[in-house]
Amino acid sequence: MYGFTIVLRRKNKYQSDLKRAKRNCENGRTRRRIAAPKNRKLPIRFSKLLPMVFLVFAVAVGAVLSKNQPSGAAAEKQKTENSIDFFVLPEDDYSFYYVPLVINGIEEYDEGDGVTDEMIAACCWSLLSDSEAGEKYELFDEKTIIPKEDVQERFEKIFGRKTEIKNRSVNVNGCKFDYSDGKYTIETTGMIPPYLPKLLKLESESGKVTLTVGCLKNDEYAQDKDGNTVEPTPKKRLKFVLEGRENELYVKSVEVTK
Repeated sequence: MYGFTIVLRRKNKYQSDLKRAKRNCENGRTRRRIAAPKNRKLPIRFSKLLPMVFLVFAVAVGAVLSKNQPSGAAAEKQKTENSIDFFVLPEDDYSFYYVPLVINGIEEYDEGDGVTDEMIAACCWSLLSDSEAGEKYELFDEKTIIPKEDVQERFEKIFGRKTEIKNRSVNVNGCKFDYSDGKYTIETTGMIPPYLPKLLKLESESGKVTLTVGCLKNDEYAQDKDGNTVEPTPKKRLKFVLEGRENELYVKSVEVTK
């Protein structure tokens, strides 16, 4: 088996963040699956990541190895040479809307519905993913502090102004977003997202964009005989409907689709 460790990190230094994630895991702060002997780590390529660590996503991926693959030192060398596939979070024109929602487990939403915990967590996560977040937000005792005004603004950008946020503390996938005194406090911690997003289809018309997003189970990735990552079939698909003008779109609805 092998695993992906998705790290929001400072200065793009993968090795130092990997060690930090390992220490967090040993302290019980990062959830990871138990790996088989000779557990492999594939490097992760990201662009536009946080310059400072806020959240560590320990995404453990179960691998199904081919029976025909070489064994021993030969297999070790072959996998090292051929492990060239990377998991990369989508960065298309509409990933701003669907990535934080899928990562935080949203499944259904319609404009005017009540605000769920996943929606609040998605807005906080989205803010932490901004490139300037490391310099913008206060850090105290390994915690990040975000004013409610920023969460409110991000909520309106994602969900529009017809739905009103009700600020409160939430806990999504083991990640706590504590609200008090007009601010959210997020502890540097880890979580295992229920699904990883992949944009499958895009349809655009005047004032409306429809996205079909595949939800990939993180424990269903496999490895072929050459050590390359084999992407699983989406476990489910979500239809995102965005409405508004080109530069002012918002999520009008989310639903599970075939």
